[in-house]
Amino acid sequence: MGPLETWETKKCAFKDIDKASKNLKLFKADLLDYNSLHAAIEGCIGVFHVACPVPSEHIVCVELDTSMHLEEEACLETRVKRVVSVSSDGVVAESKALEYAKETKLDVVTVCPRLVIGPMLQSTTNASTLHHDFH
Repeated sequence: MGPLETWETKKCAFKDIDKASKNLKLFKADLLDYNSLHAAIEGCIGVFHVACPVPSEHIVCVELDTSMHLEEEACLETRVKRVVSVSSDGVVAESKALEYAKETKLDVVTVCPRLVIGPMLQSTTNASTLHHDFH
């Protein structure tokens, strides 16, 4: 979340999407905390991993660690059927995700966008948006 956002404002943005209140449950989780991830993933059939911390010098290290941690959690504990890993880092995070998928037989799909364009769901600009606007 950006510095001006709260969990409630971020969560409300997603609840405004058509049918989201019936079909979407949002959880706050620390991607580096196993128990936090387990609670958020429990009962899910699919997981989208789209974490992107800024500033940029932290992106590769944290994304790799959290990618592996998230996929490990999804595969071993909650029996998630598919993980969609979205990473702007491209090759490094993607190869790690696919390598882990091959070892564990977890169904992993990777998406490597350079930039996401479109209307924002939240009412304030977050750190990731600012990062892309000025770099």
